[in-house]
Amino acid sequence: MELAGQIDEEFWRMCAHMAIRLRDAGVISSKSGKPIPMLIPNLEYDDEGAEVTRDANPHGVVDRFGKWVGEM
Repeated sequence: MELAGQIDEEFWRMCAHMAIRLRDAGVISSKSGKPIPMLIPNLEYDDEGAEVTRDANPHGVVDRFGKWVGEM
């Protein structure tokens, strides 16, 4: 179980890192013409997915999403 937890943590870290790299490289905004939030959900919308999504986006961009997940 400890190894599974380490794999899970590394997976989420990699997802956030990739989202940040795509945003910083302008890949998303070049396709959409504007910056858009990147949502990184788990198999279900949960606190972990909301936290990674928050980390992968500029401050405040996905606050409504995080609030919605917290109310579920």
